[in-house]
Amino acid sequence: MSFIRRLSTAALISLTMGLCLLDAHTAPLQPVMTPSSLTTRAQDRAGQALHTLSLDIASDGAAVTARALSQQNGWGNVTSALAQGQPEVAPLLSSLIPESSGHTTTLLRRSMKSALPRHPAVVLSALREQTDSPVSPRDVCSAKGMSRHWRKTATQAVATVHDIRLSNRARQCLRLLHDS
Repeated sequence: MSFIRRLSTAALISLTMGLCLLDAHTAPLQPVMTPSSLTTRAQDRAGQALHTLSLDIASDGAAVTARALSQQNGWGNVTSALAQGQPEVAPLLSSLIPESSGHTTTLLRRSMKSALPRHPAVVLSALREQTDSPVSPRDVCSAKGMSRHWRKTATQAVATVHDIRLSNRARQCLRLLHDS
């Protein structure tokens, strides 16, 4: 009797293991998350957030949208889109910066300064040429407090901007980078 009991126990264990192996081989494979797919996913999220923000600005106005972003800690989507170099962020920044709080303006100024060497056209597009703007070329293009490496890469990056609409801002930025 003990032989039959051992045999049936071994058969049950073998059957269970076989079913587990069969399930493992027939289950659909899950996609592997690569750095590029993670970047794409982050860009998609930031793009959706930017689209929503542009709709909010159009319907509620920039001042209301800026206050809502501050209350909901939503500025991260804006700075993330800026860091990724998404061109859609430039007009939003131009609209939102004058309506943002002092603390937020400082955060956006630093984000724009950090993004300048990697995405000069986006940063220059977001800047306003008026000197009374809370974030102007002199704020973003000044090398004050930045490393020599930042200054060099920012100068090289701004020099590559050949958009006629940005030529005045690029010239002004290059002058500020050389003078500081």
